[in-house]
Amino acid sequence: DISSSNDNFIVTYFRRDPAVTGIDVYASWTRLLSAEIWKLNGDGMTESSMGWNGDVETVSASLPMDGNRAFIRIQAEEQ
Repeated sequence: DISSSNDNFIVTYFRRDPAVTGIDVYASWTRLLSAEIWKLNGDGMTESSMGWNGDVETVSASLPMDGNRAFIRIQAEEQ
């Protein structure tokens, strides 16, 4: 789900418990799609748990809308 609130761009997504799946899912962001390094939670973006339903967590990734273009991606990696 993509939305905006209080001058923030918000992406909401779901991830299963990595202890169950062996896969870590998280958000990252950058100003340029061609960037080799994407920034993580706490480095300009806030990733927050919105709760669990069984072993599925709802997560929001929020990035301030400051007039500059930015991109958020959701990544999955094996642990």
